[in-house]
Amino acid sequence: MERLWTYLRSHYLSNRAYDGYDDLLDAGAEAWRQITPERLRSVCACDDIMPEEER
Repeated sequence: MERLWTYLRSHYLSNRAYDGYDDLLDAGAEAWRQITPERLRSVCACDDIMPEEER
């Protein structure tokens, strides 16, 4: 989860100012919608527990 949060923050949420909580919530929801299953797998892949053919 922490890898995903870091990815979302660095690619979609950083270097922006939000007018309020609702704007921040909307930006977070939009960022989440951009994550494809393939991207999720690659961001959250852990070399220690995933077989190489699944990475």
